[in-house]
Amino acid sequence: MFDYYWDNERIWVYLDYSNMHYTKYALWWEYDIWKFLNVCSNDKKITRIWFYWAFDPKNLRQYNRVQKLKAQFTDKKFYFYFKKLETKWWKSKWNVDTEMWFDIAQDSMNDLWDCLILFTWDGDFLYPVKKVFKQSKKISIVSTKPFIAKELVDFVNKQDPNICRYINLNRNNKYSLPIKSELKDTTRWIALYPPLVKWIQSADTNDLLELKNWVQAAINWNVYEEKTPEFLITDKFSKNIILHRQVEEKTALVECLNNII
Repeated sequence: MFDYYWDNERIWVYLDYSNMHYTKYALWWEYDIWKFLNVCSNDKKITRIWFYWAFDPKNLRQYNRVQKLKAQFTDKKFYFYFKKLETKWWKSKWNVDTEMWFDIAQDSMNDLWDCLILFTWDGDFLYPVKKVFKQSKKISIVSTKPFIAKELVDFVNKQDPNICRYINLNRNNKYSLPIKSELKDTTRWIALYPPLVKWIQSADTNDLLELKNWVQAAINWNVYEEKTPEFLITDKFSKNIILHRQVEEKTALVECLNNII
């Protein structure tokens, strides 16, 4: 996947899965994280894979995925950091930024790697990326627009592309295609119901605006107290697919619709 690096360079991969999870709305395809991690495991250039994820222990599906990852990838090449969802004043925090910053900085100072492959879209990584860059390390930021922070892209794009590079998964080139071929789940569409995706792609601006307003209403919808918000899509299953998504996913869909509109 990372053939543009020399064979003798040590590559460490850091995955901010808490953030990666929502970029699927811009890509219109789902991740196959198991396939990707297996490929990383067999790639001799990659000497370490760090995987960070904040999960909801009350969500049985997320909990089972955590247990499955722990059981399947037991090689010393892998480091998994799973953090339970933090809830304060009715607000949920899914980020693992602080832990990632510390590990990246510490590993760089100890000269454990030559090349950093960072999967994230969080602008909070700008400062540690700048610090690592000053240590003559090579950096690749893997994400997609519009989710990646502008300040992070601006900094990376000003540097020598042989040293510091932004890999946009929405583009097809020699850097993105090898990653997409291993990361993309070819057996599934995006987590959204496929007919809804098709409807979005063919809808006019007015219909997209109505969908956006409906999703915003759905963000505050109380499943136990309120009737389902009215919407022009007649497919009840499509509506339920959105209604029962997490707030963060609904918010990401609103952002995606804003960019399409």
